[in-house]
Amino acid sequence: MFLVEMGKRNSMLYSLMVIAGAFLQTPEMPGDAAVVDLRIAIERDENLVAAISGLHPGIAEEDVSREIVPLLVPLLSDRRPRVRIEAAELLRLIADNHPNPLADEVEAIAAAVRSATTPASARCDLMDVLAILRQEAVDSCDDLRFVIRHGGVYERTRAAVALAQIDMDDDEAVDQLIVWLNSSAAEQRWTAAHGLSVLGSRAEKAGPALAEALRDPHPAVRAYSCRAMWRISQDPMEIVQVLVDDLTRAPEVAIVRPTSTSSYWIDHVVVAATTLGEIGPAAGASTATLLRLLDSADVVKQRVALRSLVRIVDEPEKFLGELLNDSRSHLRELADDELQRIRADRTE
Repeated sequence: MFLVEMGKRNSMLYSLMVIAGAFLQTPEMPGDAAVVDLRIAIERDENLVAAISGLHPGIAEEDVSREIVPLLVPLLSDRRPRVRIEAAELLRLIADNHPNPLADEVEAIAAAVRSATTPASARCDLMDVLAILRQEAVDSCDDLRFVIRHGGVYERTRAAVALAQIDMDDDEAVDQLIVWLNSSAAEQRWTAAHGLSVLGSRAEKAGPALAEALRDPHPAVRAYSCRAMWRISQDPMEIVQVLVDDLTRAPEVAIVRPTSTSSYWIDHVVVAATTLGEIGPAAGASTATLLRLLDSADVVKQRVALRSLVRIVDEPEKFLGELLNDSRSHLRELADDELQRIRADRTE
């Protein structure tokens, strides 16, 4: 311990000791090379973004995640916005895989959520972390309410979703999303519909407002409202026709970029097609429309349309087998990839 403390006073000596620890596997020095790189970057106060990026493969292991979390949380207040963004994104990915190591960091995460210096994308990632922690993050509710009042359009929605997921007895957040669904700003309406779709049955009281939103002039509002209604009611009747009509009208249009405060992009075509796949066989009326989407110039739309069709048709493997003989090479490749994915899932 004495040597460690002495080493910390000399960055070169400390770096050498950290590297040595990687080989010796001592309790003082973690063995994972990426964690060692982060410790060195923190000590030197340089190359932090690259060091954080290098940690992504390691978070599959809970032991590594436990070691990373206390190193990342202090970086949420780093002077460099890019470092804060990268740290928040990795914490969200850790929460998706191993939320337990984050339970002791709720206070620090909530403080970063409320801080005016936290970049918008980092704030959204951290609110997602709190939502994943649910009841363990109940002390963060006031910070989320603060963002609902003062945050940007998409931040407000993410805060409302997180609040609704953390506090299951309070409908305040759902009520606010319903209010936003009637906003004069299209961006606020589609983010509200998106938030309600995330909440699903938790947002049951939003049903009438969502039914009204199916006639919204903005395609992204309609697409997310359809998804939200499906997750709330599981009734495909009106939803499928709205989605098919939208895909038929403008299958290559409608990338929507929100205001400059957010880097979030949304393509209503992808949302509509994936929602039809989520509905499954009950969306059979959309088959012809999704087949046409396979000829889109956008490979993302092609793949989404194919995966939705696989979930809708009666015999997905037979359908994909027929595509393997299609004259269009891109469809043969997509069908082969999808068949391999299905077979791999079956063996797991």
